[in-house]
Amino acid sequence: MMKSARTGQTRRDLRSGRAGFRPEPRPLTYGAAVAAELAPLDGVAALGGDRPALRPAELASALAAARIAERAVVADTPGTGTALLTASAGVPLRPAFGSGSAAAHVASGAVALGGEWPSLRRDTDTLADLGTAAELGLGPRTSMLVAAVSVVAATC
Repeated sequence: MMKSARTGQTRRDLRSGRAGFRPEPRPLTYGAAVAAELAPLDGVAALGGDRPALRPAELASALAAARIAERAVVADTPGTGTALLTASAGVPLRPAFGSGSAAAHVASGAVALGGEWPSLRRDTDTLADLGTAAELGLGPRTSMLVAAVSVVAATC
């Protein structure tokens, strides 16, 4: 069985939690490393989870555009955060999410992608952001949740 160059452990060791396994303090970095190990010919990407209006065609378009660079970044709507970060096969993702992350990714060598992709760029840090996402069109589960919360709020 192949051992990880990073930890010296087999995949089975990592999955089973055998003695000696220490969780990575930066889960996204660790996840990208594991993905790269499991599929070394594929690139990796990190996508913010707060994209309730995300359209698959926009994500596919951004991922296709990202192929121009070893690392690429799509900024969020305000332009300061990161909506999507990609790395080509064999290239470390090197994520730096948080305040000012888009600029940090560009400073670390990622190419900023300028596509329109409004549903990809629209994260939901505030209720106003959720309202804007709703204007773009929410998915069915988020729509049900927003409707249920609206009903509860209207009765309070």
